[in-house]
Amino acid sequence: MQLLALHQPVAGDLRLITAVMKITTELERIGDRMVNICEAVHDRDERDPLSSHAEVSQMGALALAMVSGSLTAFSRADSSVAKRVFEKDNEFDALYCAVFAQLTSVAKDPDRVAHDTKLAFLSKDLNEISEHATNIAELVMFMVDGKEISHMDMHERRATR
Repeated sequence: MQLLALHQPVAGDLRLITAVMKITTELERIGDRMVNICEAVHDRDERDPLSSHAEVSQMGALALAMVSGSLTAFSRADSSVAKRVFEKDNEFDALYCAVFAQLTSVAKDPDRVAHDTKLAFLSKDLNEISEHATNIAELVMFMVDGKEISHMDMHERRATR
């Protein structure tokens, strides 16, 4: 805030400052979700391993890659790297929909309700992390190209990405 008040940044500098201020919020929210995941893994029952669901593990790896990619895009000020995060987001969304539908259909096996509920909550946290990573990538696009895509409708956003 002091930089804004005292140095009167313009154009690219102002976009950088704005992006940094917003990215810190996204990173804090990612951290909050990571706390949830760590607590769930720490509190798990050894007879009911959370790692037993390969798709949830795949979602975790994909969310991690998205966060890493968005931060790489920021550090390099590279919108092409940010666009790869959007591609991963499409992959993540498809996987999340399939996994969440599978986990919430508890009528198939009532004995797995507790296990599947834990995995559903983990999946939701991973989904939120992927959304925050996508938000960071959108901020990088704004910072680098001056394009505000977060307020576009879904069709405009896909065309821009």
